[in-house]
Amino acid sequence: MYAEHNAFIVIKRQPTQVSVVSLSLQRAQEASAVFHQPWFRCYAGGDPIGVEIAGAVKNVYAIGMHICASVLPFILQASWLCSRSSNSFRRCRGNGIRE
Repeated sequence: MYAEHNAFIVIKRQPTQVSVVSLSLQRAQEASAVFHQPWFRCYAGGDPIGVEIAGAVKNVYAIGMHICASVLPFILQASWLCSRSSNSFRRCRGNGIRE
């Protein structure tokens, strides 16, 4: 499972979501069905490498956002970075990289 959350959110039953991925989509769907709850949504996928890459890229953009917020405290700088990251993801999908 891959997700951005911690155990406290799950224990408190606050809404969260995870990606359950496997090379076998059927296995991912089975595991997703086991853990899925109204407050803990599990989404199955068959591309673990894509999920890992997306998580790593998200972390790079998060670091960039932090730098913009601390060094250049202007809303336009953060907004520019968000729009650039969004465009980059769209280009990746257009080049055959799966979501």
